Amino acid sequence: MPLSYIFKPILILVCCFSFIATSLPENYEVLNLKSNLEVKLKANKDEIISQMELTSTHSNKFHSIVSIKKYNSEISYLVTLEENGNKMFTIQLDSVLNFKTNGNLFFGVDKDNIDFMKNLTLKDYEKLFIESKIIALYSDK
Repeated sequence: MPLSYIFKPILILVCCFSFIATSLPENYEVLNLKSNLEVKLKANKDEIISQMELTSTHSNKFHSIVSIKKYNSEISYLVTLEENGNKMFTIQLDSVLNFKTNGNLFFGVDKDNIDFMKNLTLKDYEKLFIESKIIALYSDK
């Protein structure tokens, strides 16, 4: 049996899986909620960036993502990280940028999940950021 008979079904399976995986429905909502939340702490900059899973956008601006598995959603934040000297840092939650709610292939995006995310207030988004990112800084020490 030639090798092409073995590779063709594998290639077809990989292509089908790739198509399905990239075709999942999602709902994307822009929020752009400004925040004044600030936390000051003594730490190493690289540890803060690593533990908070920050992605650099500019010199002191970073993106941060918080996942809410229960609602199949992700929230995107803009964070400012400033060194105040003596390894003291100010972490400022600049804004809540957007959220994305994922669906599944056959049933689409759950409207209840979207409604839950839309009904969150700025304080709710800040609380989720603190619970997910800031408390993690202290619990890993």
